Amino acid sequence: MKRDPTPPESLATDAARWVARRAEGLTAEEEETFDRWWRLGPERAAAVARAEAAEDRLRGLVAFRNDPAFRALLPADPGARNHSRTQWIPWAIAAGLAVILTATRLPLPSSSRGTIHSTAEHGYQRLLLAGSVVQLNARTELRVAPEGGVQLAQGEVFFSVPPGSRPMTVAVGSLNVVAKSGTFAVQRERDTLRLIVLANTVQLGRGARTGRAVAAGEQLVVQGEDLDQARLTAVRPEQVQELLAWQAPRVALAETRLADAIEQFNLHAWAQLELRDQALADLRVSGVFRADLPDDFLRHLAETHQVDSERVRNPSSSDPSGPGSILIRLRGAR
Repeated sequence: MKRDPTPPESLATDAARWVARRAEGLTAEEEETFDRWWRLGPERAAAVARAEAAEDRLRGLVAFRNDPAFRALLPADPGARNHSRTQWIPWAIAAGLAVILTATRLPLPSSSRGTIHSTAEHGYQRLLLAGSVVQLNARTELRVAPEGGVQLAQGEVFFSVPPGSRPMTVAVGSLNVVAKSGTFAVQRERDTLRLIVLANTVQLGRGARTGRAVAAGEQLVVQGEDLDQARLTAVRPEQVQELLAWQAPRVALAETRLADAIEQFNLHAWAQLELRDQALADLRVSGVFRADLPDDFLRHLAETHQVDSERVRNPSSSDPSGPGSILIRLRGAR
């Protein structure tokens, strides 16, 4: 595949603009245009990956937009500095997103309104709130009030509330999800709320009133905040696994050396990746992949870089059914 002739700093700026525009909402036509743009080459995918990572961080920093010390960190004239082009790219993304996010007036964290946690397209956050573990899926916005309650504006959040910790109350529009303890997920997409409970019983009501009880292994789907018409159904273990697959760790690569990418996957994957052709060690790869299931990554290598993989059993292992290894080599090499 030919290398993109567009200067890296231009790609960084364009990616930052696309990511910032997406935060405000894209039309279906704009979504298609953006999708075509970043798929034109790995350099563009890498620029978007960097911009998304910068967006996640800048949402926490944008509250300091008027702080002279913070603004001093952003280069007013990057071309006048004695940095190499590669060193300047992250600053281009950060500066571009800082200006664009400021211009679009995204909600800001404040002591009176609480703290906002939000994730980008491929983002993920893990929080610890009053002893509870809270995990945010991609494209999620969660507000944490000063008194400890949380409000889900959009997206999906997984909660684990241990016994003895402070009860968790999640506001979703006019409805409240209340758990004294337990494990559950709350999804909000437009006017649809889905509550999935994995452990203990969780209450869903309006205001301070107790409403519907959802037990472990059940899900409640509410349309338009109409509790009377809510649908309560059982969920099978395989359905739960599919619904919550997003919690699996991710590996985000932005023009990362293949050798370094393999090391990241091997921290999570059961079957270990092994680079057999050392000529591929410096191959640059980009994208966001599940860390525990490298199949998508291997498929990307095959389709984009003509790099093949082969699963082999480890002859030194005492367990013949063990995961073995996955050998990675240049296509046609043995």
